Amino acid sequence: KQFTPKKLVAMVSELGHRLGMVVDLTFTKKYYAAFEFKGQGVRHEKIFTEGHNVPNDDVVYRFFDTLESFFKECQDENQVVGVHCTHGVNRTGYVVCRYMIERLGFNADKAMAVYHEARGYPIERENYIEDLRLRHLNLDYKYEGREKLPMQKHQQNRRPYQNREH
Repeated sequence: KQFTPKKLVAMVSELGHRLGMVVDLTFTKKYYAAFEFKGQGVRHEKIFTEGHNVPNDDVVYRFFDTLESFFKECQDENQVVGVHCTHGVNRTGYVVCRYMIERLGFNADKAMAVYHEARGYPIERENYIEDLRLRHLNLDYKYEGREKLPMQKHQQNRRPYQNREH
């Protein structure tokens, strides 16, 4: 069975909520087309985020601005935001925890524990965990409308190609 945007909207509805926005953190467009959400009245935001490397501040603050603009516009308390990457664990966990730490004032371990409980899987990448533990409430963050800027696919830290012979 294929998991589709239509099935996700229906599942969220069955839980008594309305999917108001989906934030896609994958580094590709191959999994589905954004119109599949938009056609159901769900806002869709694409933030190209390379895997394995800790997401840079451009990605993180674009995510923050995306959430802040949604929360400002959203009048329905039953609306929820779906955030995903390829597996829904590391990149997703990292940006969600950064939001909890920098915007909501959670300490890193508490944010990761809340994410683990809600998601059912912990963040696994040590580099992500180590970086989160360096973070704290960010009183300097300002909404700058970054979600309105054109999204481009940038390599963060290209790993050199290694020819592996078997």
